[in-house]
Amino acid sequence: MSTKNTQDQPAGRVIRWTEGNWVAEGPDMFGDYTICPVDDLAVAAVISNLRPPEIVAGNANLIVAAQDLYEALDALRAEFIRTVVIGAAIMEDLGRSTDHPRNTWQPLLERCGVDAALAKARGEA
Repeated sequence: MSTKNTQDQPAGRVIRWTEGNWVAEGPDMFGDYTICPVDDLAVAAVISNLRPPEIVAGNANLIVAAQDLYEALDALRAEFIRTVVIGAAIMEDLGRSTDHPRNTWQPLLERCGVDAALAKARGEA
C-alpha cells in the first residue's frame, strides 16, 4: 500500500491506497472480476452474486476508475476554490460588488456532495 498526499490537503491528512493504473480482469467462469494494478496483486474483487453481467462489469469499471475520479474531483475542488477566491478579490480590487463573496464556495461544495464524497473515499465518513 502506498501513501500519497494529494494537493491542497490539510497538514496531517494522508490518503492511503494502492497506487497505479488499476484494471479489471475477468469475468471468470463465475462472472466475477478481479481489480488490480497492472502487473500486481489484486486490490479488490467484484462478485457477481447472480447479478446481470452488464451490472457486474459496470461495478468493476467504477472501482477501476475510483482513483482517477478521486484525483479529478479533488483537483476540480481546489481549482474551483482558487477561481472563486481570486475572482472575488479582483472584483473587490476593482471596487465592484460581487454576488459571490469569498466564502460562498463552501455551501455549494456541500450541496453538491463534493467534500462528503472525498471524505468517504478517504475513509473519514
